[in-house]
Order: sequence, then C-alpha cells, then structure tokens
Amino acid sequence: MTNANRPKFTGRSLVLLRENAVAEGIQMLSELIGTRGTDDIIGFENLGVAVVNAAPEDLSASTRSLDDSPILSVEPERYFYPINNVPNKTAVRANPTAQAEPDESEYTWGLQATRVIDSSATGAGIKVAILDTGLDLQHPDFQGRTIFSKSFVPNENVQDVLGHGTHCAGTACGSLNPSVLPRYGVAYNAEIYVGKVLGNRGFGNASWIVEGIEWAVAN
Repeated sequence: MTNANRPKFTGRSLVLLRENAVAEGIQMLSELIGTRGTDDIIGFENLGVAVVNAAPEDLSASTRSLDDSPILSVEPERYFYPINNVPNKTAVRANPTAQAEPDESEYTWGLQATRVIDSSATGAGIKVAILDTGLDLQHPDFQGRTIFSKSFVPNENVQDVLGHGTHCAGTACGSLNPSVLPRYGVAYNAEIYVGKVLGNRGFGNASWIVEGIEWAVAN
C-alpha cells in the first residue's frame, strides 16, 4: 500500500471531554447519536477521551459552544502508520562537513552520543511501555526479561510480524549483552509493557492507540 493510497480516517469521531465531566460527556454523546450498540461509544475515563461511531459533523456544534459543556473538542478518528523512512547515509557521507562515522562495532552511535555506555543506571525499577506493532516474543535478546503484553488489535495477538515495535522496544530496553553486537538498547533491566496498537497490515486506528495508552497508564 503506497502512502497515497493509505486511508486517513475511520469515519468515527475522537472526542476530548472536560476533566471531571467524563460520565456527563458520554451521556450527552449517547443522547446525540442514539446508541444502537455497546461499540457506538467507547469511553476512556482515565484519559477523558471517547471514540464515537458518528462523523464529527453529526455531533452538534451547539453542544461545544457552551462554557460548561463537557465536550471540549471533536475531530475525525484517524488511522496511524509506523514511520518507515530510513536516513540516507550515502548523503551524509557525501557531505564534506559531516564528521566521520563513529566505530559501532561494540555500541551503536545513539548509545555513544547519549553517553549511555558511561552511565551506571540500568533501568531497574522502571516500567517502559512500547505501544506499536507488538514484540517478537522469540527474539533472543528479550528472553528472560520481565515483559507484560496485550494486543488491542481485534483478532491479532501481540506477536510482531513487521518488526517496528520490536525495533523500538530494543532501542529503549534492549539487552546489555545482545546476541549480536553492537549493543543497541538503553534500559536493559527495565520492565517492558508491550501494547500492540498497530496491526499486522501496518496501521491502527486512534481507538486502539488510546486504549493502549489507558492500559499503560493503569499499569
């Protein structure tokens, strides 16, 4: 699927609700659209967000014009895609003012640039949430780690078939002693929370992502 052919909107609405008025806002939305099923409105109370099975233009603007309205904003629910652009290293090398590339035989450039390799911090006691395409649960560099996972993509498990989520988890929490050098991960003793919010076809919608965020916050 090319970038031009990717769908942008789901046809539903993402609604931001006023703090301490989430239940009131969901009730107002329910009355506006006349709910037909449990999936017509999905509320995320911790975040103050609702996903509504109605187009933004179908949600009356008058409900948002009052100062005390529980509805703060309404926008189209979007599809989201992982970024897959790779920097052009050839162009960097061709730049006469660019510095020589560092030796990455033991540590990646990122770990050297951020001085991770000189830090005594290990990530122990820290919880890191990765909300992406999942995780390759068979990857040797994650064996023996404390990993909590959940898929928010209907009918798909957390196993990463695209690699993007695994790459991000590796950058944030990769092993101190990876199976193949160079070392690439930062918080090698952190607890990892993997939420699959982008599906095996390479995209996800806002409701999956918001649900993943709420799960991460709760945990």
